[in-house]
Amino acid sequence: MKALFVLVSALILSTSGFAAERTIELNSKKVIVGKLDQARGQAAQATLEVVRTSETPDLVELVFNFKQGDYVCTEYRTRTVYEPGYYRVVCNTDRYGRQYCRRIYTGGYYRTYEECVRNEYRLFDDARVLKLNFKKAANLTAGERETFTVNFAQRGIDSSRFNYTATSDNAAYDITFSTFLRKDTFFFKLK
Repeated sequence: MKALFVLVSALILSTSGFAAERTIELNSKKVIVGKLDQARGQAAQATLEVVRTSETPDLVELVFNFKQGDYVCTEYRTRTVYEPGYYRVVCNTDRYGRQYCRRIYTGGYYRTYEECVRNEYRLFDDARVLKLNFKKAANLTAGERETFTVNFAQRGIDSSRFNYTATSDNAAYDITFSTFLRKDTFFFKLK
């Protein structure tokens, strides 16, 4: 009995590192994933298991939320500065081709502007889209399912960019990633 308990607990511990945090069925063109797991002050990281069925469209958008940090001005001060006057030379030509130059005084003026006095680090909610393209994937019959694992890793708490990896339980797929025009897309192609 002890051996069976040790075997079961070892099996659970060994597979828990590879288990996906959430399982999502891809039944519509836009799937709202929600907020990714993110510890305070750390970059977002998540592992999703996506399930493709016969009702899955060819192009699916996964929309997910995360926190991004940035320095923001929290206090402004208005300053008024006197800009002193100056002389400038203006030259004109008369109808006989003679040039006349004269000095003109441009008077001084007061200029008002705002300057930042205090910057603070703040966290903002942000959203991003990951597209899954199944146009060249295998056609599924009714009741047939395929599962893929997608890993998300934010490059840093101050970045809105992510590193993605995708794997298939079925080795019959060639999975490529593209970031053309900041549109992150996975292409699933049958080998």
